[in-house]
Amino acid sequence: MHTEILNFKEKDKLMKYIYRTYRQTKLQLQLMETYFNPYPQSENMLKETVTSYNDNYLHKKLDKQRNLELFIKMIDQVYEQISSESRFIIQKEYLEAKENNWWQDYYSKSTYYRLKHQALNEFFLYYDESLFVK
Repeated sequence: MHTEILNFKEKDKLMKYIYRTYRQTKLQLQLMETYFNPYPQSENMLKETVTSYNDNYLHKKLDKQRNLELFIKMIDQVYEQISSESRFIIQKEYLEAKENNWWQDYYSKSTYYRLKHQALNEFFLYYDESLFVK
């Protein structure tokens, strides 16, 4: 993904999509933990069950759960790498999805847009690099 070619509005739209997906993924993981494995089994026992019964359904569920966890971990790692000012902007603007004018209590309009632009650039700098981390 080459986010350096995106303009401010495109980065904003992409960031909204990423954090909407992030919130949905966290909810999906919570539901999977509640309903997918209702009995307290270890993951190794579940993998043995999958292997012994050759049940593709359980294997696919485990893969999906792992992929969801990796996505959450990647976004959390990027969030931890950026500056505290950028984290604050991203938290209020995308993670909490506050009302449109939340920033008026903290910043002037020009300062807000400057910091938001900086936060988006900083996030996507680490986001691009984090795609290659395993």
